[in-house]
Amino acid sequence: MPAELRLTRLLALGLVLEVLLAGTAIWAALSMISTPDGSGMQMPVSWLRNTPFRDYFVPGLFLLLANGLLPLMVVLLALTGQRSAPLGMLLSGVLLFGWLSIQLAMIRMVHPVMHPTLYVVAIALATIGYVTWKRMTRAGLTAEGGAGA
Repeated sequence: MPAELRLTRLLALGLVLEVLLAGTAIWAALSMISTPDGSGMQMPVSWLRNTPFRDYFVPGLFLLLANGLLPLMVVLLALTGQRSAPLGMLLSGVLLFGWLSIQLAMIRMVHPVMHPTLYVVAIALATIGYVTWKRMTRAGLTAEGGAGA
């Protein structure tokens, strides 16, 4: 029983991070899509000069899908007891880590608070997803059904 309680707390922490990630990503993505010149977030288009993008519309779409809607889907999966939720959380963390790494390589700028914070969130999500999945596997539970984690 204590292992289940610990698992529930760990998964709950991951879900809180997913909700926070989704909220901030959706807000930023909608701003990028609605004002692709970057004015909505005070980001000059010149930041994109080393990228294949002329404005923020396409990056906004990617942001919305990968870091906005995927985390919401993970939360929904977990709240409905789907055993695939931990793997979704792992994927969410990996995609966020990749998003940040590609972003930094392309724009060649580091925000002193945002980037380190989001890297911590990415690593936390990937770790929580992996650990939760491994615990489920050791307990003989698979992604194909059974009681919720």
